Amino acid sequence: RAGQKPKRRPLPDDLERQVEPVDLPSCPKCDSDDLYALTPEVSERLHYVPARVVVRQLVRAKVRCRACEAFSTAPLPPTAVPGGQMTAAFLAHIVYSKCGLHLPLARIIEDLDRQGIDLAMSTACDAMGHAADLLDPIVDRLTDAAFAGDVLQLDGTGLDVLRPGEAGKFRGQMTVCCNETVSLYVFSETKHGRHFADFLRIGSDRSYRGYLVVDAA
Repeated sequence: RAGQKPKRRPLPDDLERQVEPVDLPSCPKCDSDDLYALTPEVSERLHYVPARVVVRQLVRAKVRCRACEAFSTAPLPPTAVPGGQMTAAFLAHIVYSKCGLHLPLARIIEDLDRQGIDLAMSTACDAMGHAADLLDPIVDRLTDAAFAGDVLQLDGTGLDVLRPGEAGKFRGQMTVCCNETVSLYVFSETKHGRHFADFLRIGSDRSYRGYLVVDAA
């Protein structure tokens, strides 16, 4: 009904609970401090703990062999950005902020700068490129799923694209490819047919062999 307050839903059980005791040092009616505890009442309020950037130190063991007297250092574990200073979690934060929250890289860099992190635009762009490379196996699996159907629908639209280091912009193409189970978005620098031939793997034993549904050329 109009004007009726919405029913308040309970807060999710899986959220971390931080207990904050609220003491009552004396009786509010007679000011006596001779009190004994009963079952407390619990009130819950949503609280936000701001995200923070930390430095993860990798302390690698360095040893000397008593048998051959050789020195050895534990190898560095695999990293999301080869030769970089980002962990996979930091890279995921940049990708989520850019693609999930639709924040421009410039605003992400400004937010990190307020936390004392100096991140160059070129480094942020390189990080997005590395993240895209890491997703290649997933894209391959999605493409296989798209090609497994009998019918594949393609529809593209143009979009303006900036090229780093160059003035102006060029007209790129974003094409959605979908069947009844999966959807893919494929970017190409032009509308030239060779881009779609490459996507459809024409000429290989993994090429698409079903029906294509497209609009007029």
